Amino acid sequence: LSSPRPPRLAPLDAFDVAVRSNPEPCMDWIDLSRQTDAAREDVARRVAEVLRAGQAAVLPTDTVYALTTAASPGSRALEHLRTAIARRRLAGPGPYASTWHAPSPERVIEVLRPTSPLHRRIIRRLLPGPVRLEVELGKDAPEAAARAGAAPGSIEREGVLFVRGPDHPVVRAVASEVPEPLVAERAALFGWGDGRTISATPASDADAVDLALDDGPTRYGKVSTVLRLTARGGYA
Repeated sequence: LSSPRPPRLAPLDAFDVAVRSNPEPCMDWIDLSRQTDAAREDVARRVAEVLRAGQAAVLPTDTVYALTTAASPGSRALEHLRTAIARRRLAGPGPYASTWHAPSPERVIEVLRPTSPLHRRIIRRLLPGPVRLEVELGKDAPEAAARAGAAPGSIEREGVLFVRGPDHPVVRAVASEVPEPLVAERAALFGWGDGRTISATPASDADAVDLALDDGPTRYGKVSTVLRLTARGGYA
């Protein structure tokens, strides 16, 4: 399933493990585009095992490649992702929340419990797809995140929960296999390619991950469109 690789890294201690002296990433690199449907199912299970173990993976989506981890309470990989984001000044002041990559619109509705019929229609119509929803939940946001199984503050900030449904069959399968929500940030921000594609020889300051899937250019090649679901039941 994967190309020859150097010995695997020890359990991930930080995203900023340098690969300066080695042109090959110290990880499993899988060319997903060459796999049969049956092999893709095996790959999805393998990725899920990695994420359940608290590691990180670079995965394709319909929009861009994403540095992905499970938002498990107490997860070191999640904390390291937050640290890397803060160090690169990718977020504004205050706490930072990543986007939950949900396995299905039904799961999103189960977690959010929207009372607005319009919101339910939007979720069912637009997910999965290249849309990121910012859902205004107010004081109920932490409770919704807890229903999803997410670490506090990992997918919600200041009363707003962030979610999208990636339209990629392997990633959806992985999200269904991992009990905690998957959170992801653009891999290009950490040196892994240009977003639309993934680089086999990441930049010298690229972040170490345990596994990467290469499925060729993503369908859209750009970040998701943002749609805000307002507390009054509308959208903006």
